[in-house]
Amino acid sequence: MCLFLSEMVLPTSNSSAPIHARGIGDLLQLHEPDFYSSGISHQLFVDFRPVMFIHVFMSRQKSFLAETQWLHAPFSESGAAPLQNLFSEMMNMPVTVGVVEGLDTMPLEQAQFAAQNALHNFETWVRQLVNLREAQGDGGQYQCFSTEPPYDNRTALQFSSITAANYFTHIWALHIACAQNIRQIRRIFPCLVGDVDPDLEALISKEAVVELAILILRSMQFLARAEFKLFGAASAVLPLNQAGEVLKREGADNADLWYWYHEMAQLAGTTGYNIMARNMLEYQHGL
Repeated sequence: MCLFLSEMVLPTSNSSAPIHARGIGDLLQLHEPDFYSSGISHQLFVDFRPVMFIHVFMSRQKSFLAETQWLHAPFSESGAAPLQNLFSEMMNMPVTVGVVEGLDTMPLEQAQFAAQNALHNFETWVRQLVNLREAQGDGGQYQCFSTEPPYDNRTALQFSSITAANYFTHIWALHIACAQNIRQIRRIFPCLVGDVDPDLEALISKEAVVELAILILRSMQFLARAEFKLFGAASAVLPLNQAGEVLKREGADNADLWYWYHEMAQLAGTTGYNIMARNMLEYQHGL
C-alpha cells in the first residue's frame, strides 16, 4: 500500500501505481470476503479499500470489491463506518464514468440506451451523496468547519480528523463527477434533457460544481499537514483531480476558485500536490 501511495504522489513511471494496486487486489483475493470481518485482517481491509477505490476510479474498470459479498461480508461483524459506506455506495460509479467516456464510439442506438442507464445511475448517486453529506450534520461522527473568521470562501477548512477530511472531500469530488457526467450526457443527447428531475438541476449546475471545487481546495491546507505525511497527500489525489477539471472547464470567471488555485501553487513546492493533481489519463496509460 505504501508503494502505491508513494507512486501516486511521486511517480517513477505511469505504470507503477496501477501495478501496485493490482498487487493489492490480488493479495486481498487470496482469502474469502468473510476472512476480513474481524481482527487485524479487517483493519488491513479497511486500510486498503480507499487505495483500491482510487485505482478503480482512475482505471474505470469494474472491481471485485463491487461484488455483493465483498461489499457486505467484511463489515458483517463491526458494521461499516461512514467513509467505508461511502465507498460501498459509489464502487460501481467508475465503470459508468467509463461508459460515458465511450459513448461516441458506440452505435447510435446502443449509445442512447447506455446514456439513459448512466443518466439514471448518476441521478441516484447525486442524491445518495447529498444524503451522506447531510447525515453527518451537527452531531455526526465527522465534522467540517472554517478555521477562523471571516467564515467565507477565502477561509481554509478544518476537519475533526483526516478520516473526516477524506469523507467530505471525496463526497464533493464524486458529486462533481456525477454532475459533469450528467451534463456531458445531455450535451451528447439533448433529447434526454427532460429525463432529469427538475429538482436535481440546482445540484448539477455550474454554480454548484464550482462551489464544490472551492470546498475541495479549501481543504488542502488541512491534508497538507506534516503529521498526516503520505496519507494526507494521497487522500487529495481524486478530489484535487476533480477540482482541477472544474477549474479548467468553468473556473475562468470565478475569483474564489482562482484564489485557491494560487494558494495550492504555494503548497505545491513542499507537498508534491502539483504531481498528485496530474491528469488521470497519465494513470490510465499505465494500465
